[in-house]
Order: sequence, then C-alpha cells, then structure tokens
Amino acid sequence: MKRTSTDVLGRSFESVIANWPLLLLRVAASIVTAAIAIGAIVALVASLVIYGGMSYLRDLPGSFSGDKDRVMSIASEIAGDIARAITHHWLIVIGILVYVLVVFAVMLAIHAFVQGGAVLVYIDAEKKAELAVAGAGYARFAAFSAERWIEGGRRFAWRIFCIYNIAGGAICTVLLVPLMVILLMVLALRNAGTGVVIAMSCLGILVTVCLAAVAMIVIGVWSVRAIVDCAVSNAGATESVRLARVAIRNDLGRHLAIAGIIMAISFGASMFSSGFSGFVRIPHSMSLSLLFASVHMVSTLVTSAISAVVAGWFLAAFTSLGTERH
Repeated sequence: MKRTSTDVLGRSFESVIANWPLLLLRVAASIVTAAIAIGAIVALVASLVIYGGMSYLRDLPGSFSGDKDRVMSIASEIAGDIARAITHHWLIVIGILVYVLVVFAVMLAIHAFVQGGAVLVYIDAEKKAELAVAGAGYARFAAFSAERWIEGGRRFAWRIFCIYNIAGGAICTVLLVPLMVILLMVLALRNAGTGVVIAMSCLGILVTVCLAAVAMIVIGVWSVRAIVDCAVSNAGATESVRLARVAIRNDLGRHLAIAGIIMAISFGASMFSSGFSGFVRIPHSMSLSLLFASVHMVSTLVTSAISAVVAGWFLAAFTSLGTERH
C-alpha cells in the first residue's frame, strides 16, 4: 500500500536524523567544494596578474575606497583586455573555459560521491525500518556506517555524475529556445529604435530567468529521483533518468507534494537565517561587533546545517518512495 505524502515526509525525516553523520559529511563536502572554488578563482586571478598583463588588478581592492574615476578607469581596462583576449587570444579564452570546466567537474564529482554514499545508506535505513518492531523510534532507521557510505560513493558516483550532466544538458536545451527567440527578435527589430530593442531584450531576459527557475526545480526533482532509481535498480545513468521520468509521471501528486513542502520549509528556514544574519551585520559598537562576529559565524554554520538537512531530507524522501515496491 502506498504511503501518504505526510507519512513519507515523516519517516524520511526520521531517517535523516537517525543517520546524522551523513549531515556532517555533507557540510564537510560543502566546505571542501567552496575551498576549491575560492582557490580556483584566486589562482585564475593571480595568473592573469602575473602572466596576463593585467597587473592593474592588484590595485582593484584599494580602488573601491578611492575616487570614482579610478574605479571606472580600471573597469574600462578590464573590459578592453577581455575584448582583446576574445578577438586576438582565443586560445587563452579556451584555456580558461577548460580550466573552469575541470574545476566544476571536480566539484560535481565530490557531490556525486556524497550523494552515492547517502542514497545507499538511506536504502539500508528503509530496509531496516521495515523489519523493525513498532515503536522503535528513530533507531529503526539507524543504518549509517562509513564502509557502506564509501561503498555507495564508489558504486554510484560515476553514474550520478552522468545523471547530473544529463540534467544540465536538459536545462541548457530548455534555455536555448527562449534565448534564440530573443536573439531573432532583437535582430528583426534592430531598426525599430534603441528603446524597442532594450525593452524586448529585458522582457526576454525576464522570461528566460523565470523559465530557468522552473526548469531547475523540475530538473532537480527529476535528477534526485533518478539517483534513487540508479541505486535501487542498479541501472545506468540513461536508464535511471528514464525510470525517474516514468515514476514521476505515474505518481506526480506525491512527488510534487513532497518536493513542494520540503522546498517551502527550506525557503522559510533560509529566510529566517538570512534575516538574522543581516541583523548582525548592522554596524554596532566595538564590543557588540565582536559579539556579533561570533554570532555571525554560528549563523553561517546553521545555514550550512539547514542546507545539509534539506538535501538529505529530499534524497531520503524520494528513497522512501523508490523503495516502496521492493
């Protein structure tokens, strides 16, 4: 018998709490990926400063506290160098794009490994809960072990990595349509006046952004369900995506309800955390500033914990759906 959406949300949240080490691993992975991103940006800027002839970037941080003309001058130099690089040094541009893609691939691979380990643990938790006696509480879902998490990462990381690439390709395909329409409209109306072109461009960008938001939500739900089907059915990436599409189509109501409730709770928690963090950034006296600095660090950690809980809850809920028939 199918569980209701509230039952799925309840048992999956219990699974997330019972397997709390997965939350710590998610936070640690987020810190690692953030460090990789920051390091990659610093390395790229440093290479431009040292080898790319853009030494004026050294003066950029200090220029923000100086006069407006200096800021505009540096911005003009940056724009000019970028234009010259695109037109005369396209090999450098290609190298930078490859560099960015490699860094992004490493970050995505780390996330795929974490998801692979987590989904295997949540599957074990569902199986254990089915065999547990009534009234066992959170303990009936406790199934975490480092060995199983590593095994899940090793078994499913590559397939999950491919699932994310398929999902990313789907998003790009969806967004290319309005972008092409905007480009054709701008070209067709280029003689109608600057105001018309700007208005159509702004309208097109707004439509594209709205469509991108919807597409990312849909693709996010689709990819998480594909990860579950990949682990449950031991299927390849393409087959998992197909199975996920069929499963969502056949049980659209519960998938939308679960995703919507979790995202609504996540949005509320994020708004509260962001509002509190914004309050502690308001200028205070020196003593209060020192106090609020530590509070801000705690707020940042809380925000990371909320993100980890939401991601784990999302995966655990869809795992509960995906293991009903097994």
